[in-house]
Amino acid sequence: MNNEVTKAESELAETSVAENKLKVGEVAAASGAVVSAGGIAAGIAGACATGGCAIMSAGSFVGGSAAAGPVVMAGAPAYLGAKAINHYAFKDEITLEPEEAQAREAARKATNIGALVGVGATAAITVSNGFRTAAVMTKLAAIGGMLGGSAVTGGVMLALIPIATAGIVGAGVYYAKKKLTQPAPLAAA
Repeated sequence: MNNEVTKAESELAETSVAENKLKVGEVAAASGAVVSAGGIAAGIAGACATGGCAIMSAGSFVGGSAAAGPVVMAGAPAYLGAKAINHYAFKDEITLEPEEAQAREAARKATNIGALVGVGATAAITVSNGFRTAAVMTKLAAIGGMLGGSAVTGGVMLALIPIATAGIVGAGVYYAKKKLTQPAPLAAA
């Protein structure tokens, strides 16, 4: 009897490890696929030689200034990123166990909230030097300079923050929920 219990625990542990690797891989794949959504920001910013006019144009799209530009440019990748992560990593399926379905539902909500928090972080970073166009462009150039790029590179980097935040928060909530709903291990007799 004890050998059967040990064997069952071993098989359960192997299955859990394999499922966790699959989930991490799914989140990574979804995030990687959505990084191309950051190209939206690059395409908009690349329309001008310095990127400044594109950033100002994006801000004026919502009636704002250049300070609103990077936030607007991060909005589409944030939305697409959260949708892709939720679709590929935390998809709701009829065949799921109730615990798994609850964990995925919580993760989908957390992913959406993470994307919004990421857009908020983008806004805070953008205006940390001030709201004027020169201050925003200086901040973006400094961020882009970390990778050897320009203000356009900085804008793209900021556009990727919401995607990363969405994936991290969603995966964190998923694994926390899974850990809370895991059955207690059987005591060895």
